[in-house]
Amino acid sequence: MLTRPITRGITRPITRPLVRQSSAFDPLTLWAQGQQGAFYAPWDLSTLFQDAAGTTPVIADGDPVGLMLDVRNGLPSKNLCTNGDFSSSTGWVGDWSITNNSAQVNNMGAELKYTSITLKAGKSYIVRWTRLDTVEQLNTLKVRLRALDGTTVLNGGYRNRLGRNSYLLTPDVVTEDCNLAFYSYALVSIISDIVIQEIPSVRNDATQSTTAAKPTYRTDGTLHWLEFDGDDDALVANIPGITNATVAIAKSTGTEITYPVDLSSGTFTMNETNYGVIIREGEFTEQEALEVTTYLNAKAGIS
Repeated sequence: MLTRPITRGITRPITRPLVRQSSAFDPLTLWAQGQQGAFYAPWDLSTLFQDAAGTTPVIADGDPVGLMLDVRNGLPSKNLCTNGDFSSSTGWVGDWSITNNSAQVNNMGAELKYTSITLKAGKSYIVRWTRLDTVEQLNTLKVRLRALDGTTVLNGGYRNRLGRNSYLLTPDVVTEDCNLAFYSYALVSIISDIVIQEIPSVRNDATQSTTAAKPTYRTDGTLHWLEFDGDDDALVANIPGITNATVAIAKSTGTEITYPVDLSSGTFTMNETNYGVIIREGEFTEQEALEVTTYLNAKAGIS
């Protein structure tokens, strides 16, 4: 439903016929002129984290969501670690043994390094990997960036969970190639499936730090959505104030598009169960409204 204000703040559906949808709609074109806004895509797990700092990824139905990346400037890029699947030992140095598409170490204090990866100052990156060892212990594995001199630590932190791990970082001083390193503090550490991706630095991410107020990621294996409890669950994004935003929300009953929405306060609060949200400064054209409705309806399983 596309709504616009008429007199005294009343809204009504737009009933004029819309033109036919084009065959290859790219939602990123909505911001092609540099408009403010945000694009939240719960179907892409690389954009969801359980905590506001982006240290624990959302990986399964029922996980809480504390950070949802704004992807209006694009989804995370291709994997910068070309041998992250450990199909061979090429690119990796250290005391870890590489076999069966994984790397394993059986003593504490050993470091495994990817010999050279180019990261840029001021850019943001997601590092992901899977831990296959069976004992979860405190402070047992550390991921970090090292300068090529092998001694200077540029960034890093502990990640202790078994299964899929994630680390969101924005290195301030990296301007050339560096090492991606994994340092083991455990008797046994096994890792696999290393991915490092650049994500757009200019984003209006939505966050929630209070555990009880985090929405829940849901999936039935085909569709993906965020479930809000209708009480205090909310994700809040800092969006530079705009008074005439268009907001499109994919719901189970269909996509709702509303204009204008006043975001002059500088924040947008997401508190409704949805399959995706698009926010764009200015009013959609009739064609854009049709394209967005069709696109988001498909995300909600509506044809």
